[in-house]
Amino acid sequence: ADSAKITLPKQEHRETEVFTLEEMGQIFDCLEREPLKYQLMVRLAFATGARRGELCALQWEHIHLDAQPPELDIVQSNYKLAGEEVRTKEPKSRTSIRPIILPESIAQLIARYHLEQMKRADMLGDAWNNPKGWVFTTAEGGPIHPDTITRWFSKFLKKNGLPHRKLHALRHTHGTLAL
Repeated sequence: ADSAKITLPKQEHRETEVFTLEEMGQIFDCLEREPLKYQLMVRLAFATGARRGELCALQWEHIHLDAQPPELDIVQSNYKLAGEEVRTKEPKSRTSIRPIILPESIAQLIARYHLEQMKRADMLGDAWNNPKGWVFTTAEGGPIHPDTITRWFSKFLKKNGLPHRKLHALRHTHGTLAL
């Protein structure tokens, strides 16, 4: 093709969204009033830099609280297409498959949440349906829809008067602080 005849559209350069340390402190303060499941999701996203699909795809077998130090393995990602069930695939890239060391505070939160989930499963009995051992589930034990986290996070920020950023900004914030 003759490149002189083709005019390529200009790409907009969007700034990477990150939360400031002050904003993260406010988020953590406000999280204390939220269900443990959402506290854990946000703290894991921030502490590990995991993508929302990777969080949704976590299974209890991927979490090793007895290891020293505690860790989790990112080995898959969940996604949802319109009109279909939640599906699991490999993460975005081969390098996305990774072990992540967990801060002790996150490991303790995971242990609390696991107990809470087991109590819910006992309470629901046969109505609980989580044969794959999903960490983040629907009320009945199925895998959580990735958009559920995104919608909840937007509502959470708005409800608490915090600046709106995408959920993915937690990943960018993690990466920025790691640098």
